[in-house]
Parts: sequence; structure tokens; C-alpha cells
Amino acid sequence: MEKIIKKLFFGTSAIALSALALAPAVSFFGESNSAYAATQDQKAPKFSVTVNPTLTIDSVTTPAVLNFSHSEVQESNFSVFVSSNKNYVIQLSATEPNLVSGSNSSHVIPATADVSTSESGWGIKKANADGTAASTYTAITTTPTTFYTGALGTTNVKNKETNFTYGIGIAAGQPSGVYSTEITVTATTAN
Repeated sequence: MEKIIKKLFFGTSAIALSALALAPAVSFFGESNSAYAATQDQKAPKFSVTVNPTLTIDSVTTPAVLNFSHSEVQESNFSVFVSSNKNYVIQLSATEPNLVSGSNSSHVIPATADVSTSESGWGIKKANADGTAASTYTAITTTPTTFYTGALGTTNVKNKETNFTYGIGIAAGQPSGVYSTEITVTATTAN
């Protein structure tokens, strides 16, 4: 790309020098500079550049392993870092939305929007535009769901952190074990 731009600028310089070289020659043949200027129909070269939308997920932090008691909902967070030159959304989904025990796949903590200790469940709070967490949880599903909408304003974003809070509630009687799932983070451009 750099070589092409240098050639374009070189070509522009040659055109400008040619136009200046013709002006004295016209005066020499008896026409005035003002007449030449009035009849001159040369257009300045027009340059245009197309900048395509770019969007990258720079990194995603690893959620913490939480230890539970049955007395309160435990919360932690993870972050997604994005660079973009266009408005974007961050979507979350999972092939298996429930947290599943590593030792017994029939033991699960279901994905839910109602996270409490009266019934086992887990969810993620959407991130507001100002960076704060929503007041309620949203259940992860197999379909990518928008958890954050990033509006750029007047500048692009580079390695911008978006923080997501997740909460897990464990009811009495939940079998012990290590429960987990794998979340898919997707970023797409928005209008």
C-alpha cells in the first residue's frame, strides 16, 4: 500500500509541474495569464480511501473458580477486551448452558435469570453502556445473545475492557463437585 501511495503522489506532482510549465508558454504566444486561467479546465486529482470495518476480540480473562456455601449467592467477573473502528456488540452463548459436574454429568446447576440460594442456578449480568452491571441476571443459552452494545462516539476503541458479572446460587442438597461449562464470546459490528 505504501508503494502505491508514493506513486500516486509522484504522479500528482508531475501533473502539477506540467500545468505550471504550460502557463509561461501560453503567455509567450500572446495570450494573457488571465485568459488562460479563465479557459483552463483542469481538475485537481481526487483521492479517496476506503477504510473497512475492523473488529477484534483482543482477549478474554478466565473466570475465577468459586467455592460455595448455601448461605448466599457468590459473584465474580470476567472481562472481554475489544478493538473496533465501528459500533459493535458482544454476544455470549454456550453449547451446554448449564454448569455440569465433572464427576457426574447428571448433576447440573441450571442457567437461569433467577439466581438465588433457594434453588441452584447461575446467570450473567449484562453490561450497561456506562460499564456498570445490570441489576438482574440473564441465562446463557445456545443462541448467541447480546450482553453488551458498544457505541464508539467520536473515537475508535482499542483494547477496551467490558466487564461481565456472573453469579451462582447453590441450594441445600446440591451434590458436591466441580461444575463448569464453556462460554463462547462473539463480537460483531453493529450499525
